[in-house]
Order: sequence, then structure tokens, then C-alpha cells
Amino acid sequence: MTELQQELKAFIDAYGVAAIIVSLSLTSLSVAVGQGLLLLANQVKASRFIFSLIASAVIFIASIGVWTITVYLVAHYYFYLTWSLWEIFVVVVLSFSPLTQAYLGILPYFGSCIVRILYLQSALVLTLILWGIGFGWQGALLVLLGGTALLMAAHLTILQPLYWLQNRIAGKQLRRRYRAIISDLRLDLGS
Repeated sequence: MTELQQELKAFIDAYGVAAIIVSLSLTSLSVAVGQGLLLLANQVKASRFIFSLIASAVIFIASIGVWTITVYLVAHYYFYLTWSLWEIFVVVVLSFSPLTQAYLGILPYFGSCIVRILYLQSALVLTLILWGIGFGWQGALLVLLGGTALLMAAHLTILQPLYWLQNRIAGKQLRRRYRAIISDLRLDLGS
């Protein structure tokens, strides 16, 4: 084990819980604010608003879980690294830190581009961390591509019932593109 790996493990052991709480809280809050604004733009009834936010949180946590399991399995069965599931979870959650700015996704025209850039930053952070803990740049890139493919497959299969449930709870088909939502808004200014 290299000195960098030992230092990272020591950091996780010392500050892992605090890092998880701060990073996950800020990221979840930002994602929830963006999702809340999306629900408001979709004119979801107040009674269904909270349940839709909870469904969104479950989807977000599920995507973190998919990344954690992917990295853990590759670390153990391909690279034979001795990182625990907890340590991998901390690394993955910390790599989601750029998403603390995810609320910017509500911006018309630029919002979806900003969110994509934030996810790209998150992927870059995860790649750099994985490279540093012993995956090498090729292994980190392999995990990134494999994890992305797995997450896309999960969004089309496993997470699809959660999206359906979120739409069901909201009481309508949620539109996720702000440009489409904005074009449908009609302002009644009176005469």
C-alpha cells in the first residue's frame, strides 16, 4: 500500500463520518432544491409535493449505491484492493461534492448544461480518487465507463419503477426539461 493510500485510509477513518454527513447533506439539499423547483414548475399539488421529493431522494441514493457497489466489486475482484465497502462509500459520496451546485439546474436554457458539467466534474473527481488509491488511470477510466454503463442500465430498468412511482405520487407526468416547462407557462396578467 502506498503512502497516499495509507493517508487516504487514515483520513477516512478519522473524518469519514463527518465528511459523509457534510457532503451528503449539502449535495442532497441542493438536489432537493432543484427537484422542488422542478415540481413547482410542473405545478404539482402541495399534498403530493413532499412525497415526490422523497421519491427523488430515493432515486439519488440509489444512484450513489450503484456507484458504490460498482467501485467496490471492481476494487476487490479485479484489482484485489483491500478497501472496505464503507471506505468506498465515503470516496463515492465525496466525489459527488460538485453536485452541491445542482440547484443551478433550474436556470432556463443553461440549467441542463450546468448539471451535465457538474456530473462530469463528479466523474473526474471519482476518476482522480480511484487513480490515487491504486486503480491506475486505465483502471479508473474502466470503472468510470463501466459504472456509467451500469447506471444508464439501472435508470432504464431498476430505477424506471421509481420514476413511475414519482410521477404517480406527483399525480402527473413530470416534465424534466425546463425549456419545455417554461414554454407551457401562461401568465394571466389580467386587463
